[in-house]
Amino acid sequence: MTARVDLDDLGRRLDLRKRPRSWGGDCPACSYKAAFAMKAGKHGGVRAFCANGCTLDQLDDALQRALGSDWTPPARLPDRDVATQRAGKQAAAARLFAGSTPLTAADPAGL
Repeated sequence: MTARVDLDDLGRRLDLRKRPRSWGGDCPACSYKAAFAMKAGKHGGVRAFCANGCTLDQLDDALQRALGSDWTPPARLPDRDVATQRAGKQAAAARLFAGSTPLTAADPAGL
């Protein structure tokens, strides 16, 4: 994204609704109703997400078409770093699961 583009301006230009910490509405890539969210990233960029499963490349393409020069896709982590993060998250989930207890003794899965 170009330097300091106003997130509120982008939200209005994409016809999104203001939420407490983000903007949301119809996805610009797949047009799925109320599936898209956009908020400020940690380092001044914009984070975009589609609950319908659009890839980051699809979202970047749609935002580039909609916003023109005001949208520059954010830098992505190398695949090696993504794999390392994924492995760390899986290990954390396994630790959480291992430390949990069943809801009932008769139903260990809690179903």
